[in-house]
Amino acid sequence: MLQHLENIYLAILRSVIIIAAGLLLGFAIIFGLGALKLALSEPQPALTVPAVADSVLTAKLAAAPVAAPAAIVDSGSGVNDAAYARAAKTVANFIDANSAAGAPASQERIGAVLKAKAQAQGEPLLVSAFANNLADALAKTLSDPAVIAAAKSATAADIVNRALDEFSAEFKLQRERGATANLLRQNEFMQRKAEGKQNLYLACGALGAFLLMVFLSMLIKIERNLRYLEPIAARGVSRVPN
Repeated sequence: MLQHLENIYLAILRSVIIIAAGLLLGFAIIFGLGALKLALSEPQPALTVPAVADSVLTAKLAAAPVAAPAAIVDSGSGVNDAAYARAAKTVANFIDANSAAGAPASQERIGAVLKAKAQAQGEPLLVSAFANNLADALAKTLSDPAVIAAAKSATAADIVNRALDEFSAEFKLQRERGATANLLRQNEFMQRKAEGKQNLYLACGALGAFLLMVFLSMLIKIERNLRYLEPIAARGVSRVPN
């Protein structure tokens, strides 16, 4: 009777172990798939090329108080001379049209200021984007009636300097937003890599436990078979040979 109960308990234990082993194998597969995050390639920082809308510049010039003129900075030649020349011509025409009679504005000096601000961006792609974007924005902004009216209450040179400052500030703000987006992508990547590493550890643990359960199941199977063989062996030994 006792041996019969032991056999029943062994059978139940083996069933429990097999079920647990199946669950552990499932966990190992799930965590293993999660560990594939470790194979993700690191995102490359994306260079944000700002695009300042002329409407933003126009609104700021028409509403903001007058600021002090920016300093004139000389600059050497570059690859965006056409954009500088176009912007300088726009500025010179604006100053000449909205200032008292006097010597015409120097396009060469104005172009030096624009080039210096553009080259301060560093990256050649950003320098080119700054120069061309500025030329387009100034052409529309300095022809806006509200900006022309603002030049009547101050000076045309002040309006131009404010336009350059506001454009540079907006351009910088968009660059900073792009840098923040890059940082967020990098942080997300590092977090996913950490999750992948954790899943790898869990998958290895679940797989190890699964193998242990399989081993225990084999031991129980062997034990049960030995228990069935014991009565047969005992009967065989008890027979008296002829």
